[in-house]
Amino acid sequence: MLPPRLRSPRPLLLIAAVGAPLALGACTAQSSGNSFKGTKGQVQDVITKLSDHADDRKAADICNDLFTDQLKASFAKAGGGDCAKAVDRAVRNADYTRLTADTIELDGPEASATTAIAKIKVIKDGPTRVIRLVKSQTKAPWLIDGFTEADSTGGATLDGTTPTTPKSTTP
Repeated sequence: MLPPRLRSPRPLLLIAAVGAPLALGACTAQSSGNSFKGTKGQVQDVITKLSDHADDRKAADICNDLFTDQLKASFAKAGGGDCAKAVDRAVRNADYTRLTADTIELDGPEASATTAIAKIKVIKDGPTRVIRLVKSQTKAPWLIDGFTEADSTGGATLDGTTPTTPKSTTP
C-alpha cells in the first residue's frame, strides 16, 4: 500500500501536476538529453507514453496501460467509477506540453530494482514533480504507482516519508 504522501484523495490534481523529487541513497541517473538506458530507459519510456497519451487524450490507455491497479482504482473512485473519465478531466486541465525525466532513481541495482522515482520538470523553471513507478510482472515492465509534489527540502524517500535533510545521490 502506498504511503499517505503518494496516495492522494485528489488524484485529478496530481495527474495534472505529475509528481515531486525523492532523494535516495540508491542509484540516480542524470541526463542532459534525458536519454536513459536499460532499466532507467524503461522507466523513461513510461513517462514518454504518459506524455504522449495525455497529448492525444488517450485517458483509457493511461489507466489501462500505465497505472497500477491500485492507482487506477483511486482515479476510478474520483471519476465516479471511471478512471478514464477522471484522467480525461485532469488531462484537459493540465498546463504541461511535454514530460521528460530530469533524473531517474532506482531502489537498488538495475537488475533487481523494484521501485523507480522519476523527477519531472513540468514547465520550464516550474516545480519539480515526482512520478513513482513499480516493477510489474503483468503489463508493461514498469507501471505508475503514484504522483507527488516536491517538499520544502526537495526530497522524500521511496517509502513516501520526507528526510530531515536531503540524502545525497550519486550519478
